[in-house]
Amino acid sequence: MERKWFEFDRTIVTEILNKLQRSIRDGAEQMGMIADEQMFDPGLSRTLARVARRLDRVVENLKTLGIEVNGATGYPKPQKNSLRASIVR
Repeated sequence: MERKWFEFDRTIVTEILNKLQRSIRDGAEQMGMIADEQMFDPGLSRTLARVARRLDRVVENLKTLGIEVNGATGYPKPQKNSLRASIVR
């Protein structure tokens, strides 16, 4: 049963990461186009272009995270030396 819950949780996290990637990528594309059109003064247009590039890097990091999530094999095992066990009473 734990395996089913893990797969359920992993699917949800993967879907969230994918939606987040799409949203950020779309925003970065829009900002890049606005910067290219130079709708604002040159300084602001450069800032928009720079932020768009940073957002592209965020998307790449989210892709890497998604690969890690999809490669996970199960819930973490409880730690033997948990904080609770280390408290002296």
